Amino acid sequence: MMKDPKKGFFMMMEGGRIDQACHNNDPGAYIQEMLDFDQAIKIAYDFYLKHKKETLIVITADHETGGLGLTAGDYKTNLKVLQYQKMSKGAFSAHLEKMGREIGDILTWDEVQQELKENFGFWDTVKLTDKQTDRLRSVYVETFGMGPGELKEGEYFEVDKLTDEAARIMTEAAQISWAAGCHSGSYVPVFAIGAGAELFTGQMDNTEIPMKIKKLAGY
Repeated sequence: MMKDPKKGFFMMMEGGRIDQACHNNDPGAYIQEMLDFDQAIKIAYDFYLKHKKETLIVITADHETGGLGLTAGDYKTNLKVLQYQKMSKGAFSAHLEKMGREIGDILTWDEVQQELKENFGFWDTVKLTDKQTDRLRSVYVETFGMGPGELKEGEYFEVDKLTDEAARIMTEAAQISWAAGCHSGSYVPVFAIGAGAELFTGQMDNTEIPMKIKKLAGY
């Protein structure tokens, strides 16, 4: 922000955990982070409505992550199931670890299954196939049934195998797909409204955006 607010200000905000959720192919966390970002945009838009002549809002991303596909190949989705995921992969993994420390023992399958019901909606609101249940049970045995859980090192979090499998099954239930766990080369949208928004149309290189903002601000 500029030091003298009377001369106006420039503010940049980032929804950084959107990127983190996509690195981890974590669909429920991704949706929740997008909704939070949408609330931040609403606050900016409310400000714009009061100062239309001198306010410009630009919304974009520096890259796409994960190669998210809004289909699993059969031309339909079931995105509503994502509302039942209450924790990110990282948070759920830490939650299970904390539970184990508190009880001083390895969690039972019944205990883990109850946590999956409460935090992913599995079996109650998100119906699983027998094969999906068997996969979770098998990974539970790998993670908890034979000693300390083996952790998979991720981009931002260490996620136990069970949590990783739960997110994969949630992705399947939503009927979406991920291409990778890294940045992709896909184009990203640029949205703009307000003073000078007409400069942000058509295809452009991302390096052009700060130069256009600089020109409009008279720097």
